[in-house]
Amino acid sequence: FGVWIGLTLFKPTFYPPETVSVEIGSVIFIIGLIMNFICHVHLRRLRSSKDKDRRTEHPLPQLKPFNLVVCPNYLFELMMWLGFFFTIQTIESFVFLIVVLFRMVINAREKKLRYISQNPEYNRDKNLVIPYII
Repeated sequence: FGVWIGLTLFKPTFYPPETVSVEIGSVIFIIGLIMNFICHVHLRRLRSSKDKDRRTEHPLPQLKPFNLVVCPNYLFELMMWLGFFFTIQTIESFVFLIVVLFRMVINAREKKLRYISQNPEYNRDKNLVIPYII
């Protein structure tokens, strides 16, 4: 995708989008980046520092975004790619966003099934990646 998007950006027919959409896309990207980092730090802290091996059971995340969806880190990564799409507005960046969405939904579904198998009281109705939608 990187090469495909790069080739598109250097075509003579490519026109950069309006400044406003680049600014909005940049803000969306930065917010997604920061929130994704916060989620990853929270997930990292759930692992025991004494136990370097990956454990089969993890405590359930309790950070606020984890109450909305199974994998908010995926939500915020999607947010980053949405911001990227707004900054360049090409078909290629949109296709990439859709492919990432499908991959994240598949991964989140697997994680949700693992959470349910480890903790039968886990909220089965929680959305996978996008609150109230997916």
